[in-house]
Amino acid sequence: DYSGGESTESISELVAVVKDNTKNPSLLKQKLHRLRNLADASNEQDMIPILTNILNEYRNDSQILTIAVGALWSVTAKDDEKKIEAATFGAIDCILDSLQNSHSQEDAEFCEWAIGTLSCLGQAASNRAAIADFNGVEIILNILLLHQASAGVFEWSCRALYELVRHREDDSNDDATRKNAVSIDENEGAQVIICAMKIHHSEFVAQEFALMTILRLLDRDDRAAVNHLLDQINEADGIAACVKILKARSMSPRVICLAAELTANLVVEAEGARNSVALQNAVECIPSLVRVMKEHDCNENVQKSCCRLFAKLARIEAGRRQMNDSKALVDIVFAMTKYTANLPLNEAASWALWCMSSFPSDFSLSYVKDALNALKTSTKEFPGEKVLLVGACGFIANVCSADEASISHVPVEVPIRALKVKDQTDMVDEQACRALTCICIRSPAKVGVVFEGGGVDSLVKRLQSRSLKASAAACKSLAAMADTNDEIRRSVVDAGALEAVVTLLGYLRSTDCLEESLELLSVLLAWENKRQSIKLPSDSVSVLLEKIETCCDTSTLVEKACDTVLTLLLATATGSKSLDLDGLVETMSKLLNDPHSPVEVKQKACAVLWALVTKQKTKNEAHLASMFTSIIAVMKTFKGEDQGFNSELQSEAAGALLCISARIYDTSFKVSTEDIDCIIAVLYMTMEYACENIELLEKLLNVILNLSLVDESLVVQCGGVVVVVDAMADHEQEESILEVGCAILGLLASTEDLQVNLCIAETDGIDMIISALASFPSNERIQVSACKAISHISVDTESRHMIVSQGGLMLLVNAMNSNREDVDLAEGALSSLLNLSSDTDEQLLSESNVIENVIEVMRSNPDVSIVQEKGLGVLQNLSMRGSERKKEIAKLGGIKILVEAIHSFMGEPNVLERAFTAMWSLALLDSNQKAIGKAGGVELLVNGMMAQLDSPSVQKQACGCLSTLSTDSRNNSKIREADGVDAIVYAIWAHFDSEVVLSEACRALSSVIVDMHTNEVIIAQEGEVNAVISAMRCYPRSAKLQENACVALQNLLLSPESVDSVKYLADEIRSAVSLAAKSFPGKCTECAEQIFERLK
Repeated sequence: DYSGGESTESISELVAVVKDNTKNPSLLKQKLHRLRNLADASNEQDMIPILTNILNEYRNDSQILTIAVGALWSVTAKDDEKKIEAATFGAIDCILDSLQNSHSQEDAEFCEWAIGTLSCLGQAASNRAAIADFNGVEIILNILLLHQASAGVFEWSCRALYELVRHREDDSNDDATRKNAVSIDENEGAQVIICAMKIHHSEFVAQEFALMTILRLLDRDDRAAVNHLLDQINEADGIAACVKILKARSMSPRVICLAAELTANLVVEAEGARNSVALQNAVECIPSLVRVMKEHDCNENVQKSCCRLFAKLARIEAGRRQMNDSKALVDIVFAMTKYTANLPLNEAASWALWCMSSFPSDFSLSYVKDALNALKTSTKEFPGEKVLLVGACGFIANVCSADEASISHVPVEVPIRALKVKDQTDMVDEQACRALTCICIRSPAKVGVVFEGGGVDSLVKRLQSRSLKASAAACKSLAAMADTNDEIRRSVVDAGALEAVVTLLGYLRSTDCLEESLELLSVLLAWENKRQSIKLPSDSVSVLLEKIETCCDTSTLVEKACDTVLTLLLATATGSKSLDLDGLVETMSKLLNDPHSPVEVKQKACAVLWALVTKQKTKNEAHLASMFTSIIAVMKTFKGEDQGFNSELQSEAAGALLCISARIYDTSFKVSTEDIDCIIAVLYMTMEYACENIELLEKLLNVILNLSLVDESLVVQCGGVVVVVDAMADHEQEESILEVGCAILGLLASTEDLQVNLCIAETDGIDMIISALASFPSNERIQVSACKAISHISVDTESRHMIVSQGGLMLLVNAMNSNREDVDLAEGALSSLLNLSSDTDEQLLSESNVIENVIEVMRSNPDVSIVQEKGLGVLQNLSMRGSERKKEIAKLGGIKILVEAIHSFMGEPNVLERAFTAMWSLALLDSNQKAIGKAGGVELLVNGMMAQLDSPSVQKQACGCLSTLSTDSRNNSKIREADGVDAIVYAIWAHFDSEVVLSEACRALSSVIVDMHTNEVIIAQEGEVNAVISAMRCYPRSAKLQENACVALQNLLLSPESVDSVKYLADEIRSAVSLAAKSFPGKCTECAEQIFERLK
C-alpha cells in the first residue's frame, strides 16, 4: 500500500510517530509511505535528521530504504536549503552507501527511488560536489549497468547524471561538474547509457535525458576528451541507438532534435575514423528524417536539427545518394525558405547544399533556383555570418561549375559580401573566391557586376593578406576574371593586381600559394591583343628567378615558373629596358645543364631563352656563348642516342638556337665542328623519327642558314650541303622547307667555290632547286631563293649546262615575269640569266623570250639600280651572240631602256659600266648606231664619263663605246659637240694607273678625231697630244697601248694646222713614237714614219 492507508493524523503527529517507532518496521513503512505523499512534509524541521537515521539503521532493508529515500525526495524536492540540509546530515552518503550494499542494490525499485533522490539533491551545487567526492557517478553507472532492463533505473540514472554534469550560468562550483564529467568518461558511462538506450528505445523521457547527458558531455572545451567520448559512443553503436529513436513513429520533437544532434556529432567522428558500419547505420535514418521534417514542418527546432544532421550525412557518398533518392533537398530548401531568420538552420542547410552539389551525380538541379533564392535571403538577413557565407559560396561555386545548371539566378552579391566581412577566415575567402571564379568562367557577362560591387578591389586586397590560403583563392578568382578578355584583364591590372601578385611572390617562402600566384601573373600578361602595353614591376623577373632557386621544390612548379617568365618576356616591348634581367641567362642555362632537370623543364627553359633573345636582341657575347653551348648540349642529349628523341624539346631548343645563331654573326664567338655536327645529326633524326614535324625541320634548316653566314666553309665541311639537299628531297612538297633549303644552297654557293658548286650538283642540289622553282611558281620566297641560288651556282660551265638541261632557263624567265615588281626576285632571276646567257644555246635563249622579258622587267623597275645593272648585263651578253640578237634588242626597245638607265643612274658606276658595255656591243650594228644617236645615247655617254671619272671600268667601256659610235658621222659630230674629246683626255689623265683605260682612250681619241666619211679632222690641241704622250710613257711595254697611241698621234697630226699648234712638242712626240716603233716595229713603224714626215 504505497498510500500508507487512510489516517487523520497531522504532519506533526505523523513525524512524532515515525520518530517514536523507528524500531517498528511494519508501522514505519506505513507512516513513511504516508509521509512521502504529504505535500507539505518539508515544513517539519526534524524530518531530515529522522529520515537520515532511518537510512542508516535499515541499510539492509531495501523496502524501508525505498520508502525512506522517497520521503526524503519529497521533503527536499521544493527547497534547496532542505537539499543542502540533507547533505549536511549525511543523507547523500547514506544513499550512495546503500546503492553499493549487495542486499539493497539488487532491488531495482530501491535503486530507482535512490537515484531519483540523488537527482533531486544534485540540483544544489554543493551537493554535486559531495556526490562527486563520494564517487556518486561511478555508483550510478554501476546501478544502471546492473539494472539495464529497468526503465525506471534508466530514466532516473540519466536524470541524475544530467543534473551532475549540466552547465548552469550561476554555478559557482563548476569544478564538481567537470569532475563528474571526467568520472563518466573514466567509467565508460556513455557506453553504458547507449546500451540502455538501445534497450529502452520507446522510453521517450529517459531517452531525452540520456541524449541531453551525452550532448552535455560533448559540449566541452577538452577536444581530446570529447573525441575519446565520441569514439566510445560509436564503439557502443551509438548511431544505431539514435537511428532507432529517429525511426520511431511517435517520438517527441524534443527527443528527435536531441537524437539528430547527437547523430550529427557521431557521423563526423565515424567519418574521420572510417567507421563504415556506423556511417551506414546513419544513412539508414535519412528517409525517417525526411518524414520527420514533413510531419514537424512547423517545428523550427526539428527543422534545424534535421538540417544539421543532413549537412553531416551529405559528406558521405552513400548519404548523398540516399538523400537524393529521398528528395531530402526539397525539405531542406523548404525549411530555409520558411525559417529565414533561423541562423543555425540556414547554416546547416547551406552546407548540406554545398556538399550535395559537389557531386553532380547525387544532386538534382531542379532545386537550384529555390535554393539560391533562399540563400540570397538568409545571407542578406545575416550578412556577417561566416559559416553561412561559406556554405552559400560553396554551393554557388558548385552550381556555376555544372554545365547543365542555369546561373541566371545566381546572387553575385553573396560572394562579394563574403569578401567584405570583417575578421575573415581562410574558408570564407576560399569559397567566396571560388564562387566568383566559377561565376566569371561560366558567365563572363557577370564580371561587370563583380567590378561594380567592389569584388575586384576586395580580391586584390586578399593578395596582400597574411593568409596564404586567402591569397591563393584570390589569385584563382582574379585569374578567372582576367582570362575573360583583354578589357577585363586591363581593368584587373588597373586595380593593382599585377603589382600585388608580384609583391606576393616576393615574400613567399614556400610552395604555399606559389602555383596560384604564378598562374595569375601569367594570365595578367597573356594579352590577346599583343600590342597592349602595360607597365611591369621592374623586379618581376628577378622575383620569379628567386622562386625558381628557392621555393620550387617540384619540377611542375619550376616548369610553371619558367612558363610565367616566358609569358612576361613575351608581354614586354621589343628592346624594352624596363625589366631587370640579371641572372636570367644563368638560371635558364643552369636548368638546361642540370642532368636531373626533367624534359619539360628543359623545354620551357629553351622557350624562355628563345623569347629573351627575340625580345632583347642581346649582343652580350658571354651570354650568347652560354646559351648556345647549353642548348647544343640539350639537343645532343635528346637526339636519340643517350636519351630518346624528343621532338617537342628539340623544337623549343631549335627555336632558341635559331635566334641565338642570328646574333653571333658579328661576334667573336666561334662555332665548332661538333656544334654543326650535332645540329645536322638532330636534323637527320628529325627526318627519321619526326618527318612530319615541318616546323622543327624548318627551324633546324634556318639555324644552318644562320651558321652559314658565320662560317660557310665549316658548314660545307660538316656536310651541310648534303643534309640540306636530303631534307629538300624528303619534303619536295613542303614549301617552307624548300624556301630555306634554296636559301642555304644559294648562300653556300655565293662563295662561288668550284668545290661547293660541284658538291651541290653531285648531291642533286640543282635538281632540288629547279624542282622547287617549277613546283611552287606562286611562292615568292621559293622563287627568290631558288633564283639567287641558281645565280651563284651557275658560275661554272657544268652547272650551267645542268640548269639549262632541266628547264631552268624557262623557269627563270617565268619566275621573273610572274612578278616583275618584286626586286629580289628580279635580281635573282636576272643574275642567273646573266650567267646562263653567256653560253646557252642561242635558239633556246630565243625560244625562252629572254630579251623581251628582261626588257619588260627593266621597264617595270626603272628606279632600281640592281635590276638595271643585271638586266643590262643580260642584254650585253645576248647582243654579243650576233647581229640578229642586236636587232631584236633594238626592236624590243632595248636601246631606249639602256639610255634611260644611263640617264637615271649617273651616280651608279656599276650600272653605267653595264650600260656602256651593252651600248658598245649594240653599236657594232649600223642601224643601232643611228638609234643610239637619236635616243640621245651619245650625249649621255659623255656625261656618264664625266660623272664617273674615277671609275676605270666605266671609262674603259665608255671609251670603247665612243670608238664604235664615232664611225657614224652624225654620232661623231655629237661626240665632239658633247665635249667627248675632253672626256677622253680626262679619262687618260685620271687613270695613268690603268693600262686598259689608257689603251681604249687612245683608240677612242684616234677614232673621234677623224670623221672617216667626211674626212673632216679636228685641229689637235696641246692637251690631247700631251695626254697621249703621257699614256705612252706610263706603259712603254704595252704593244696595244703603244699602237693605239701612235694611231691617235697620227690622226691628231693629219692637218697642217694641227702640226703647227703642237710644233713645240715635236721632240717629245718623236721620242715617244721612236720608242714605240723600236719596241714594236710591226705595229708602230708605219705610223711612226708618217708622224715623222708630218713633223718635218
